[in-house]
Amino acid sequence: MNILFVYSYYDIQSYGKPLKVQSQAQLGISYISSLLKKNGHNTELIVLSKKFGRDNKRLISGHVERFNPQVVCFTAVFTEYSFIAGNAEYLSWFASDSRTLESMKKDKFNAA
Repeated sequence: MNILFVYSYYDIQSYGKPLKVQSQAQLGISYISSLLKKNGHNTELIVLSKKFGRDNKRLISGHVERFNPQVVCFTAVFTEYSFIAGNAEYLSWFASDSRTLESMKKDKFNAA
């Protein structure tokens, strides 16, 4: 099964290398992805950023067309919730035949 993770980060570097250092990676996603891979599943990660605007939708579309995920998992801290929810809504419209799982994490320390 192909499983796509979607995560947002405000200080993204570029599409090809979104995170500057490995410590910026979301550990929960890393642990889940590792477990899934050990059990024979394929996983990929998209890191989105508000500063890329509409290019986020192109990034999502490209991954969905190429990777063909059966499950898409979203995660967000509170301050990124509406941004991720908007992209999840776009994905549900764009790829209406795939199952979408929203796993939203509210981080009270980052609340605006």
